[in-house]
Amino acid sequence: MLLRFNIIIFLFCFSFGSISFDFSLGNAYSFNQDLHIKMESGDNINFTAHPKTNGFKNPLYYSLRIRNQFKSFDIEIELVHHKIYIDNLPGNIQKFEVSDGYNLLLLNYRKKINDLFGYRAGLGAVVLHPDIMINGKTNFVRGGGAIPKFWSDGYHWSGFSCQGSIFIERKISNKLSYNIEFKATYSMAYIPVVGGGLDLPNKSLHLLFGLGF
Repeated sequence: MLLRFNIIIFLFCFSFGSISFDFSLGNAYSFNQDLHIKMESGDNINFTAHPKTNGFKNPLYYSLRIRNQFKSFDIEIELVHHKIYIDNLPGNIQKFEVSDGYNLLLLNYRKKINDLFGYRAGLGAVVLHPDIMINGKTNFVRGGGAIPKFWSDGYHWSGFSCQGSIFIERKISNKLSYNIEFKATYSMAYIPVVGGGLDLPNKSLHLLFGLGF
């Protein structure tokens, strides 16, 4: 339902106005999270995860935005290719990565406060490509990569996300600008694993540097 609503708003808002694009690289800090993996066998797994992003490890962390500029505000569609690596694993978990994307697909409201500063707020969906092995078993589907194909290759539309951010934007020329952004995100997603599943929430802080066209 949320995805359908985003598509309707997207088609309406991008049918007129001035369109621009942003591309940003960066990194994120994810807060520690208690995880509870519910297994059909009843042997549930509970541990405190210390997630990492490794933003400059391939595939890269990045943000892509398409924006329609109105007189007093902007509407954006944003894809944040967020990632989660967990290394502090109990013995019955051999691998826990969501590195082809803990992807955040967001519909944003963006407002410039003055010529330099602005803020955005967004709401959307989480699209996951998990690579998790428990007791030697995995339901990982090879695919993914830097450019997600959300309709195939083991992706799961499985949750919601929201964000708030502040940014600095300065023009380099009439058609080019650079921006620095600090954002906070909260997301919740469900991941199926062999013989069970888990909720994977994520609270994180992000720092991005990008160009606008």
